[in-house]
Amino acid sequence: MGTTGGRVVLKKAGLAKVRITSSSHQMIHGELRWLLTPKHLKKTSK
Repeated sequence: MGTTGGRVVLKKAGLAKVRITSSSHQMIHGELRWLLTPKHLKKTSK
């Protein structure tokens, strides 16, 4: 916790929830709340 500069790249059909904690003119800070891969989503749709 408390790290900076994180980046998440999602493949097609990936889904993430990010909570925005603060923002300025040049930067947005947030917390990754959850992340679902296409495989997770496919399993939940059955």
